[in-house]
Amino acid sequence: MPTNVSLILKSLAFAALLAQTAAAQKAVTPPRGPFTCTELIGLYSSGEWWDGGFYDGLGDLKTRWQGRFSHYGYTYEYAKPDSYVWSPTNVGGVNNVRLTVPCAQNGDAPDRIVYQAWSWELTSEKAWVDSLEATLATIRAKRPSAKRIDIMTIIRCPQNGWCHSDKPPLGPNTDHDAKKQDCHVPEYVDSALAKVAANHPDLVSVTPKFEAVSCAARIDGIHLHEQNGPAAAFIAAYYKALP
Repeated sequence: MPTNVSLILKSLAFAALLAQTAAAQKAVTPPRGPFTCTELIGLYSSGEWWDGGFYDGLGDLKTRWQGRFSHYGYTYEYAKPDSYVWSPTNVGGVNNVRLTVPCAQNGDAPDRIVYQAWSWELTSEKAWVDSLEATLATIRAKRPSAKRIDIMTIIRCPQNGWCHSDKPPLGPNTDHDAKKQDCHVPEYVDSALAKVAANHPDLVSVTPKFEAVSCAARIDGIHLHEQNGPAAAFIAAYYKALP
């Protein structure tokens, strides 16, 4: 066989091998279940939509879910292994923690985590990536049984706009002041979540961008009040399809 033909065939074989390898790498995704126990970890407001229709909306899957909701439980708090947000029991007061009824099986070793991550004080993609990676490391240390971790943001304003007419600022002293908070999610937050998921393709997934149907009648930070029900129904439907 002429040398040039042999080289061409070898090059084609090598290119095919590279394409197969790339396809295999792209195919890596987190396990899809079904899962025995899913733990929703998030903010105080996460517990509001949990109570507002999400938990009941799970139907027969209710016994496979449990929740941990922490007031001011922003992503940098969940990154700290010794933070109050990881309390093994309910905590009262301002920095409160509420634990729901555990899963019927393996409540102490959930195999899926759904983490609602948020902070208004992280104002760049890098700050979000760094904080999420730190939180992810802590979650993995606290929940080594987890085979999949879904990351979601807060429930967004309708069409990810603003419910405050004056578009309140993000930055320092925002996380503890509801008057400065709104349900708009900046683009750099979504890009950060995507990068973190790409860093852990066999473990981490990003949920859809869940939105409220309407702004709450009373603007109160990210508390949805009467809008919890419709938003919770969307999230419950999503997870009923991914048991």
